[in-house]
This record gives sequence, structure tokens and C-alpha cells, in this order.
Amino acid sequence: MKKKIFRNRWLLVGIACLAVLGVIRVGISLHAFLKRHHLIYHVEQESPLAHRLLDGLSGIEIGASAQNPFGLNTRNVDFSDDYTTVYKQEEVASTGKYVAVDIVASGDTLPLEDNSVGFVVSSHVIEHFYDPIKAIKEWLRVTRPGGYVYIIAPHKQRTFDRHLPRTTLVELIDRHEHPNPPVPDHHGHYSVWITEDFLELCNHFGWKIIAWQDIDDKVGNGFTIVIQKALFDVSGSCSVKREGPDTAICGERLSLDLAEEQSAVEDPLQPIRVLTETSNKAVQKKGTSDLLKGEVI
Repeated sequence: MKKKIFRNRWLLVGIACLAVLGVIRVGISLHAFLKRHHLIYHVEQESPLAHRLLDGLSGIEIGASAQNPFGLNTRNVDFSDDYTTVYKQEEVASTGKYVAVDIVASGDTLPLEDNSVGFVVSSHVIEHFYDPIKAIKEWLRVTRPGGYVYIIAPHKQRTFDRHLPRTTLVELIDRHEHPNPPVPDHHGHYSVWITEDFLELCNHFGWKIIAWQDIDDKVGNGFTIVIQKALFDVSGSCSVKREGPDTAICGERLSLDLAEEQSAVEDPLQPIRVLTETSNKAVQKKGTSDLLKGEVI
């Protein structure tokens, strides 16, 4: 009798497990059906770090998408305003809408004046440029002194690029100095990086890294690099102060209004001088691998 009851209990457990699995399968199928017919949408979270640095400023976003918004005061730059492209169709499929294009231009050849925007922001875009060095130089050109170039790039180990070799600094420099881009541009992934590779690139060109995240605080499958355009010509990189397990930030955001700075302090460049002097010492003492460890320098 006891054996029969024991068998019945296990039978009930088995039936319950099958029922749970059935519900899960139905749920997955229903989710896929609703997504396929655009009845549900998914939008990534905004970046707290981007808001901390860029709120109150106006800038441009290179290749903005509705499913991956920053929530900042930006104009959208895209190589095409054709809303039938695969990228725009993906936006509509994911969110039911698309971001309007304000400036039709290649992201590495902007129809903007020098020092005309507070920041340039991009997410999962820089890898689509054959010559990312040219793109970053162009973004710095249009950014006002003291402004920011905010980049989120896919991390090799956390995307479908994991099987591809990392793009070396030597290769990037060769592309920049001896360009031979494919025609037509397929807008695919030309470069594959881990965070350390991008820090090495920035350090090589003396771009001042004001903050970085080994795991970006937006989608989480990339890394974040924030470059600040100096108020004067100076090289240097990041003197690291830990903000969390995956974030390093080098001081607070500085005002872009020099008149306001001059009224506030006797030397308007002093806050940046202090940071830059510390940064230069840090670069001399530490390499990019040490920066990645997040040591306080």
C-alpha cells in the first residue's frame, strides 16, 4: 500500500513538472508571436553615467536608435534618412517607432563647425567605421573645449564577435594612414575590441579619458569610454578613481561656459590643470592593463 502511495506521489510530481514545462513553452511561443507581430516591444535602459556627465548640455548622437535611447538633448546623425533600411526596420520591429534623422551625413564627415556641440555620443557605432581614428578625430573637432566624446563599443567577449581576432593598434593606424575602405561600405563590424584595446588607442593619441566602464551601464554587452576635449592642447589620460566594480571616473564634469568659470575662480583652467597633471603622471607610471584593474593612482 505504501509503495503504491509512493509511486502515485512521484507520478503527480512528474505530471506537475510536465505541466510547468508546458506553460513555459506556451509562454515562450506567445512572447515570440507577440514580438513577431509587433505587439510587444523592448527598449534598453538609459545610461546613468551619460546622464551624470551630459545632462544640461546639447550635442549630437551618431546613429541613434529607438530601442537603445540615451534620453539626452541631441540631434541624430545618420548616413541615410531612408526609413526602409534594415536598421530602421529593426527599430520599428523592436519599439514600434524610429528616431528621425536630423542630419544626413557620414558620421566621420560631419557638416558642423569646429567646437559647435557640447558632446558627441554613440552606442555600438564606432565599430562600423573602417577608420575609427578618423571618426573620433572628427567628433573631437566638432566638440567644444571641455566637452565630451562618449562611446559605447561592443566587447569581443560579450557579443557575436567573440570568435574573431582582436583589432590591433597597428592595424588601426595603418587604416588611418593608408586608407583602402571597401566600396560600397557594408557598414559591418570593421573592428573588434576589448576595453584594454580601446584604452591603448586613446593613450596612443593622447586623448584624455575622463571615465570608462569595462561593462557599460546601458545594455551591458559593451564597454564605455568617455573622452574629454581639453580647454588647451595637452596630452594625458585617466587618473583612476573607482566608482564601482566596473566604472572608473576621473573627476567631476567641468563647465563648458568659460565666462562662468572665470567669474567663479581666479584661474578658470585650474580644475583641469590639476586633473591633467595627475593624469600625465599616471600615464607615465601605469599602462592600460593597470588602468583596467581600477587602481587608485
